[in-house]
Formats: sequence, C-alpha cells, structure tokens
Amino acid sequence: MAPTTPKRKRGSLHNIFENLDISPTKAHKSGSYGSSPKNIVRSLRTKFQTHWPPRGSVRARPLPSNFTVRMDGPYDWYRFEEDPDEIFQETEGFSNEITAMLKDLTPAENVKFEDHLVDVLTRFVFGSNLIENAGASLEITLQICTKIFQGQHINEEISERDQEYQDLRAEMLSQSLGGIENAVIRSRREIVQHARALTYLVNEMVIMDNPLSENMILETHKILTYKVDSSDGDTYHEYGGQYRTQPVGAGFTTFTAPGSVPGEMRSLVVDFNEDLDIASKAGHLDPYWLAAKYCHKFVNIHPFADGNGRTCRLILNAILAKYAGIIVALGEKEEERDAYLEVAGRGSASQQSWDGQDMDDDDVNVTPPPWGELGYLTLSGAKKSMKNMKDALKEKLAK
Repeated sequence: MAPTTPKRKRGSLHNIFENLDISPTKAHKSGSYGSSPKNIVRSLRTKFQTHWPPRGSVRARPLPSNFTVRMDGPYDWYRFEEDPDEIFQETEGFSNEITAMLKDLTPAENVKFEDHLVDVLTRFVFGSNLIENAGASLEITLQICTKIFQGQHINEEISERDQEYQDLRAEMLSQSLGGIENAVIRSRREIVQHARALTYLVNEMVIMDNPLSENMILETHKILTYKVDSSDGDTYHEYGGQYRTQPVGAGFTTFTAPGSVPGEMRSLVVDFNEDLDIASKAGHLDPYWLAAKYCHKFVNIHPFADGNGRTCRLILNAILAKYAGIIVALGEKEEERDAYLEVAGRGSASQQSWDGQDMDDDDVNVTPPPWGELGYLTLSGAKKSMKNMKDALKEKLAK
C-alpha cells in the first residue's frame, strides 16, 4: 500500500482538457503501485453523460452493444420480502429518470455530481473493507478516498507526526483495537490500495471499455494487496497478483484445488465473455444477475491466498458500473454485513450440489442457482444506489 515516493512529475492537464483522459492505463507505470493520478470520478461523470444508460461493449468490438435491460434467471428471494420483479421495475424506472437529469448539467452541477460519485465509491471501499474487518471508519475512509478518486497526490508513507496517523491511532484506541504503528499503517494501506484497485479496474473496464481478462484480475489483486501482507503471514511479494499454490477452505466448503485454479480462471473469463456474446445476440442483458454470477464464481474458485472477498466485490461493481452505471456498497452496516456473509456462505455450501445436479433446461430456468440469493442482494442494492443517484441529481438540479 505504501510504495516509494515517485519522482516529481509535471502537473496533470486534466483541468485543461476535461474530457481527455491522458493518465496511464496500467498501474505499474506510475512507479508507486496503483498510484497513477487518475481523476476517476470526472471520467465516470463524463462517461455517464455521454452514454446513459451505460451498456458497455462486448469483447473488443469498436461499437457498444445496444442491450435492453431485462430480468434474467430465477432470483432466490425465499428469505426476503420484496418481490424481485417489483425491485427490477423500480430500478429501471430510476434509471430512466436519470437519463433526462444528466443532460446539460452546469459546471457547478458537474462538480456536485462528482462529489456524489466520490461518496458512492468511498462507501463501497468502506463496506467491502468492513466485511473483512479491515480499513477504518467511514469518515477516515472518505478523507483518504476523496483524494485518490479525484486524482490528487497522497503521501505514500505517513509518520506519527501526521494528523492522518493520529486520527487513525485515536480511532483504533477508542475501539480497543490497539494503536501500535504497524496496525495504524496497515489500516491506512488497506484503504489506499482498495481505492486504487477500484480506480484501476473501473478505468480499464468502464472508461477504457476493455473486456474483462485474467491479466486485469491479476493486476487488480496486485494493486489491492500492495504492501499488505496476508492474514497467514505471506508477504505481499509472495501472493499479490499470483494464484495460490496451497489448498484453502471455509467451514465445510473446500475451494478449487490449487492445480486447477489457472484453468478455472481461464474458464471464468471465457464464460463471462460468452455470456455477453449471448446477451448481445439476444439484445437484452440483466447486469445485476451477471455481476452476482461472476462474483460468486470467482470467490468459489478462491484463486488467491488472501483478498478474494474484496476482489470478487471489485469485479461485481466493475460489471455493474459498466453495464448499469452504478456501484453497490455491500456491508456498510452491521446487519448488511451479516446478511451478505450469510448469503455468500449459503451460496458456497450449495455450489457442489449444484455442480452435481443433472437438470434439464426447464429445471435450470426455475431452480435458483447458488448465486440466486447474491443476485437478489445485488438487485436490492442496485435499486438503493440508483435511487440515491436520482435523488442526488434532483437535489442539485433544484438549487
């Protein structure tokens, strides 16, 4: 997380050419891993104003596919109250309202919309870290993430004299978490690198409109884990951006054998792009179902020694940002965190039985798959996120 400070470079031209993206697309080009000065919220705002609703492209085709958003697959809502059909309709209704609101924003309204995007992206980082008992409070996460998402310079290292260090230490002491230097530094790095990994993946998939690839996933994980050693004591050099070589499991679930991980990851990327090809030919796509499906598949391969949960949620949200224009923050509150972990646990537990079932096409269409509940949570989060975006734009336009 805290790479060496790069040599001073010429200032960014972003403010001169607002819609021209001149930042390097590969994180390692900046010298400090993942720290290229990318104003991702400005890039997203411009992208959304140009293409709303965003539908992305399929593979490397030069023109975007004209998807119609349509509900796919049987969402598993047995343990929930609201009908997914109603949630889906409301979500698309909010998206349609946003279409008109994004036109002809003033420069001041653009800035306020970017502030909303900073808040949304920050809440994702905060919630995803909280699920893993990582990071810090929302307030401190916002202070750090705002600079990163706006492309501002941040210090790669902080000392005990820095106010940021003192704030983190005071927070940890207030929660009886201890305040030793290593814990404070690690907490900050977990925020910084998570934000940088999100910036990288959103830039690659959404802004640059590149197709999901294995290299992209490996790079995302390498940025996420930079200078953050694993919970088992592996240094970031040993596991960051590298497939694991040891068996892992959670509870009664045993994940993919290490020797099969590379092949499973290749299949995941192929299957994802094939699903997009099918959607392109059919003319319709359910981005919430697609995102949940590949978030679930990735985490049940569990390709890395550590950081799989955060990486799967980064993938989920890059897909949502590209094909629906939203970010879903999971785990912001304790009850949301518990619900997510329970759903993920049930999904993993049912994966093996699902793989072993012999079902015909009719059964597949009505039987919720192991990611059916996660699909429901994602759809519910999408409705909330889309409504928040609509309300934020409405408030700005009313002033």
